[in-house]
This record gives sequence, structure tokens and C-alpha cells, in this order.
Amino acid sequence: MYSLFKRILFFFQRHRLCHRASCINSFYRYKPTLAAFKDAIRDKTATPTDRDLLVRVLKEQYASLQTSDRVQAHIEALAQPNTFTVVTAHQPSLFTGPLYYIYKIIGTINLAETLQHAYPEFRFVPVFVSGSEDHDFEEINHAHLFGKTLTWEAQAGGSTGFLPTDTLEPVLAQLGELLQSSENGQRIYNEIKAAYTGHPFYGEAAQDLVNRLFGKYGLVVLDMRHRELKRAFIPIMREELFFQPSQAIVEQTQKALEEAGFSGQAHAREINLFYLHDQLRSRITKEGEAYHILGTSIRFSPAALENELVQHPERFSPNVVLRPLFQEFILPNLAYIGGGGEIAYWLERKQQFEHFGINFPMLIRRNSVL
Repeated sequence: MYSLFKRILFFFQRHRLCHRASCINSFYRYKPTLAAFKDAIRDKTATPTDRDLLVRVLKEQYASLQTSDRVQAHIEALAQPNTFTVVTAHQPSLFTGPLYYIYKIIGTINLAETLQHAYPEFRFVPVFVSGSEDHDFEEINHAHLFGKTLTWEAQAGGSTGFLPTDTLEPVLAQLGELLQSSENGQRIYNEIKAAYTGHPFYGEAAQDLVNRLFGKYGLVVLDMRHRELKRAFIPIMREELFFQPSQAIVEQTQKALEEAGFSGQAHAREINLFYLHDQLRSRITKEGEAYHILGTSIRFSPAALENELVQHPERFSPNVVLRPLFQEFILPNLAYIGGGGEIAYWLERKQQFEHFGINFPMLIRRNSVL
């Protein structure tokens, strides 16, 4: 844990943050120290979290998965007010994709265990949020192994989590040729194949694979596409749709960061929500008083859009600017572990979190293992 905090300190120093603390302090809430978790626990306790909803959704998502007693115990514990999460997240990369996918998960598990020893009166659950609503298929459809690139060829459209798993058969066969020459390789291949062929859609398959690999450590995997999670998030999505506060807040923060010598990261839109429907994930834009789904003929009046939001909240998908708020709104979370680029765009979010009344988590730089 100590070395992990040294690494994030180095990250801040490398980006000229530490010796200009007066410029950067306002962009994050907690210093990455064990002692600061006491404050994070106090603040998150004061922020309402629908724990019953979270537990119901996790039990539903895990109903078809074989998992460990530690995971089951962690899911049950999340109903209790003295249980908190530490989180990392990533798109559902093919065969787990880049190695830092694994680094982020291991770092999250280690952080939860470290906190358990430091604060035994509480419980800490490591959580991996699988970003299956992301539509960037080219980012997740390949993996590099033994000098070869394995590529998933499919007719992609909309969220990658809704892609059918039967299109994975050719790339699974390629993986098998590379792994089945050894006993360990065969064992790993069998787990991957079982996960990818045991579900009709890729989102559930990706969730299953991470559970198979890390369930024995108590890691809980959450897919946030669930309709009832979106329903709980309606008030924030409604404000974003009809009053568009995020763009001005984020751009103001980016301007302040630029004045401190740093460049902006994620581009905030007027409306930071996508619309999901029939293999479509497209931006929601406003044209006059009407709302338009970019690249389609779909249009809504304000009243029709309000009705669509209430009747079908699952059709609304936060983009990179709004997604961190959705995650922290749903989870009793204390810390987020991410890469350098992720930490940089999270630093643009603190005022946005304050606007929506959501506690801003501690930010921790992931392991690089270099």
C-alpha cells in the first residue's frame, strides 16, 4: 500500500502538481493516504446510497454465475452501512486485453485487503465495473499474445455488451491453438471458453470471465447496464437532459487546470448522454426545443423525451463525462483506481460531483509494474 501511494505521489510530481499544491489542491478531495480514508468513510456515510437496490441487482447478475463464498459474502455485506467499496473499471476487453486490465483489478483487491487490516471495524469490497455499454468495438476487439494479434471480427453496432457471443467462435479457436500446448494454458483456455460460450451476449460473458479469474479473492463484478440502476439515476439524467449543467462546469474546471499548466482531457458535450436502442448508441443533441438522436431520424419533444426517460431509463447511457457520477451514485465507494489518463479526467470532475451532491472519491494511480 505504501508503495502504491508513493507511485501516485510520483505521478503528481511528474505532472508538476506537488510543488504547485495551491494550484491543484482544489481539483481532488483526499490525499492518497491510509489516514485519509477515515475522512472518506465519514463523507460517504453521509451520502445516501440505495444499498438494497445494489444488492438486488448484484444477486440478479450473479444468479447464473458460479462464484465463491467470499463474493457471496461481499454482496450480502454491501447491504450493511459499515461496508464500503473500492473500485476500478474498464471496457470489457477481449480475453482481458491489455495487461493493465489485470493490474487494475489486482490493485483494487490489494487495496481492499489493506484497508481491512487498517480499519477492521468496517468492511471493504473490491469492485470491478465492466463498461459494457461502451460502443468502441475497435478498442476491445483484439488481444496480443505470444507475438500474435487475435482479432474478433463481428458486425458491430451499439454497445459492445449486446454483441452476440456466437461471433467469437473463430477467435476462440485461434486462442485455443496458442494455449492448449500446456496444462496451464489448457486450464485458462477452458475458463475463457466456458465464459464466452455460456452466455448469449458479450456483456454477461465478460462479467463471467472476470468472476472466474478473480472470484476467489472476493472481487465483485458489476455491469451497470441494469434497468433499475438507470431508474435510480433518472433525476441526474433528467437534469442533464433539460438543463445541461455538466458542460459549463467541466469547461470551467478545464480552464482552471489549463491556467495551472495542464491540458484538458475529456470533451464535455451540451448533453452527456447517449441513446441506446436496437444496436444503436448515439449522442443525444438539442436542436432548438427538440431533441435529436445523432445520425438517425429519431426526434423527441421535451415532453416525449421525459416520457421516454421515465418509461425506458435503460435506453439512456452516460458518456465519459457523466459515467463517473453514475458509478459513485450507485456504489458506497471510497476510492477509484485508474491509469494516468483516467486520473487526469477525474480531476476535471470534482465541481461537477459537488453540483449533483455526490461525494468525490479518493483517486489512486494504478500499478504500472515496470
